[in-house]
Amino acid sequence: MTQLNVNIAGRLYPLKIRKEEENIIRDAEKLVSQKIQEYRSSYDGKDTQDYLAMVLINLAVQWVSKGEEDSKEVESLAQKLGELESVFTS
Repeated sequence: MTQLNVNIAGRLYPLKIRKEEENIIRDAEKLVSQKIQEYRSSYDGKDTQDYLAMVLINLAVQWVSKGEEDSKEVESLAQKLGELESVFTS
């Protein structure tokens, strides 16, 4: 385990991570910073917490949508495998 300081909206958050996770965490840190900047450009007069909430909702929607897509792909693959199995067992 190693310690990594992550900067989110000007605040540092110390994380204990596995060394192999560092690049993923750095990419996530950049993504959050970019999204905050996008919202700051689009919505004037909000405070940092508002921008963080917007980023959180945006990323949560993407995550949930990805999970649903993955679930549909697994169902489709299972159906195709079932069809293949019935061809070989007939």
